[in-house]
Amino acid sequence: MKFILIRGNGFEYQNIVISDVTGREIFKAVVNGTEQIVISTAEWNKGVYFVSMLTKTGAVSTSKLVKY
Repeated sequence: MKFILIRGNGFEYQNIVISDVTGREIFKAVVNGTEQIVISTAEWNKGVYFVSMLTKTGAVSTSKLVKY
């Protein structure tokens, strides 16, 4: 896996934060609503990461990402 693609899918996300299992932030971005984001993972170590997305209403969606 060399990159990940994050799509808004109709949700208006404001912030995207990706962290490793220790809680260290690997990636952080302020985004414009429903835009599509491509993030390079080429320099990341193998392991488990958490992708958290915060909407304008304050709702948080978190997904697990495994790089192997």
